[in-house]
Amino acid sequence: MRKLRIKDLNQNVEMKNVEMSRIKGKYAAKQILVKFFIICLMIFGGFAIAQASLLIQCAGQIWDVTNNVALSDDINLIYDTIQDITWLDYTENLGMPEWSDLNDRAENLAVNVNGTIFDSWRLPATDTFENDISELDPLGSELGHLYHIGLDGVEPKYGDNVGPFSEIGYRDATALNRDIGILGDGWDHYYAFEFRAGEHVEWRSSEDAYWIPVHDGQVCQSVPEPPVWGAAPAQASVYGSTTSNENSKTANHLAFLLIPMGVAILLKRYRQKK
Repeated sequence: MRKLRIKDLNQNVEMKNVEMSRIKGKYAAKQILVKFFIICLMIFGGFAIAQASLLIQCAGQIWDVTNNVALSDDINLIYDTIQDITWLDYTENLGMPEWSDLNDRAENLAVNVNGTIFDSWRLPATDTFENDISELDPLGSELGHLYHIGLDGVEPKYGDNVGPFSEIGYRDATALNRDIGILGDGWDHYYAFEFRAGEHVEWRSSEDAYWIPVHDGQVCQSVPEPPVWGAAPAQASVYGSTTSNENSKTANHLAFLLIPMGVAILLKRYRQKK
């Protein structure tokens, strides 16, 4: 009788072990499935964000409103879909300006887009911080967000385009819309973003500085295209569109292959544990 009881106990233990293995197998399969779909969402979501970040939608000319004449050739206007602002693809080195010179240049800028004048330009904004620029998050300014998200942290090089920009600060700092003032050294100090380092810095007017104008909202959306007989309708140019579309196609093809394979593997593991 004692041997039979021991045998029964062993059988119960084995049955419990088998049941636990089945439960663990189901749980592991669910974990794998969840991770698989999270990875797919991250991949496809990344392509979607990259594809829709910066759009070249139209072009305009820097305009002398007083004399009603153009001061430049056509310059691209680049819409940032994430920040909902429009960049003018125009970067100017003003030598060693004080912040007020940079700010005045931005505020007095006028751009003619197909006969419509836009004159509400400004320097790129920053988030709120106390005293030290090092407290500011890397994405804590419109320029920081542009560099790290819109341009994927690609450092501008002399003579090279960066994303949709043909002109962007590649060497010295680009001013932000926050002044510090003239300090004990006699120079005007202000906050800026340095593209070569990818970080916010405190700058002073004893060094060269750039400025790049930005406008709230989607400028080109409200501007009608001039009628041209027999012309095809204009389309916005998307930064990275060719690459992103090709990547999206590749990702879709991979999804059609990987998802059935993943399901098949999970079913096989489930049946083995059953």
